[in-house]
Amino acid sequence: MPQAHESWDKPWKRWPGQRYADAPAPGADERERIQAREAQERDRARAARARDPRPNILFVFSDQQMAQALSCAGNRWVNTPHMDRLADEGVRFAQCYCVAPVCGPSRAALFTGRLPHENGVVFNGESPKPELPNFGQAFRAAGYATVYSGKWHLPNSYPQGDDAIPGFDQINRPKDPRNKHGLGDVNDFGFAFDADFFLRYAATQIGIPWLYTVSLHNPHDICQFAMRKPRKHRNLDRYPPLPGNFEIDPEEVDFLRIGRESKSTHIEMAPSRPWDGDQWRAYIQAYYRLVEQVDRALGYILDALDESGQAENTLVVFASDHGEGCGAHRWPCKLALYEECARVPLILRYPGRIPAGRVDDTSLTSLLDLYPTFCDYAGFAPPPVRGKSLKPAIDDPRAAWRDFVPAQIAAYRGDEHQRHGRMLRTARYKYNAYDIGARREELYDLADDPGETRNLARDGAHVSVLAEHRARLRAWLAETGDAFAVPE
Repeated sequence: MPQAHESWDKPWKRWPGQRYADAPAPGADERERIQAREAQERDRARAARARDPRPNILFVFSDQQMAQALSCAGNRWVNTPHMDRLADEGVRFAQCYCVAPVCGPSRAALFTGRLPHENGVVFNGESPKPELPNFGQAFRAAGYATVYSGKWHLPNSYPQGDDAIPGFDQINRPKDPRNKHGLGDVNDFGFAFDADFFLRYAATQIGIPWLYTVSLHNPHDICQFAMRKPRKHRNLDRYPPLPGNFEIDPEEVDFLRIGRESKSTHIEMAPSRPWDGDQWRAYIQAYYRLVEQVDRALGYILDALDESGQAENTLVVFASDHGEGCGAHRWPCKLALYEECARVPLILRYPGRIPAGRVDDTSLTSLLDLYPTFCDYAGFAPPPVRGKSLKPAIDDPRAAWRDFVPAQIAAYRGDEHQRHGRMLRTARYKYNAYDIGARREELYDLADDPGETRNLARDGAHVSVLAEHRARLRAWLAETGDAFAVPE
């Protein structure tokens, strides 16, 4: 297996300005020798890389971006030209679901390929079980250079140190005391700069394929907007309208009702309770502008990849860890199984291997599928995971796929009413079951009611559909060792 030259095994750790921090600035002759040496290393790495056909993998994901927040998905209130460009050059899966609609559990499932009750991260603030290798560890064992830049959140958002993220060399961002919340408005373009440096410079100095992960923080900054005091807004005629499913179901399940009333479910809920329609529209407006910031950072990264000459042999994947309520059902942020919170964007591009311009709006996909998909394109088998490689669905969209996709949810660990739920999305329906209250089930016909405004679990005409989904969920729980109890 080709190996990087020993003196440049980790060039992403050797920023040009930092290499000379403890020495006098080099003179003209020394600069020429350094440039000649680097040119030799690039030539050597290029020759070694040509003997290894395995693709590079660039994985970029945002935080809290719902699947609907794409202009290529028909949303005229947001402008995402770089995400659209990626979709035009690859495949967009329109029915992709996160594993849990909150940061830590979703990320742990994404990186380990295992469900929250299996990987040990049911709540924010927990770490994945060390015996479950994440995909960085698997790719490093397979001979890839693995590098990480951005938010981690397992358990800390921005850990510091070379060994802070298992399986990855982390490019640390400098600490900023003015940015104690790690806001994407401050950090994300720094992460894009990290990627620019890696793609244009560091990746050209190694002779092995690389897996580079860029975790952008936005549009998560919408949480900060939600906690601000409402103020009068101008130019409301330019703001998005309220969603068609804006109103709350007067008989909503108790899991959600308790969440609205709780003081500790999530800190964004209480400030939003008194909002009028104008304040909700301002919230949606702010959210879409944050999504556009992510798009600009993504464009910067894609340009760097294209101009580095590596795009033709690089699988690019864009996704998000979970969605955003965005005012649907008057729900802010996450921690609900509504489509806005649970469904996320997923786009894959690999020139010549993945068809361009395809939208797959039928295959039920999950963030659990990313781990085995990465391994499949790299040519090796993953450890035991719950997802499936997307490559067969990409190569032959008519091939049989899965019948359902699962997700799960838990209220915050410190909540005064500990609550859990499970989701089962089938081709037409979504079934949600919860473990608290008198109203514990939801059943939505997403073909007829995509806004989830009519809960058919209390409709006698759908008794057989409800029973079928209960049985499917019980079978899945038994298969995965999940002790959650489905209502009778």
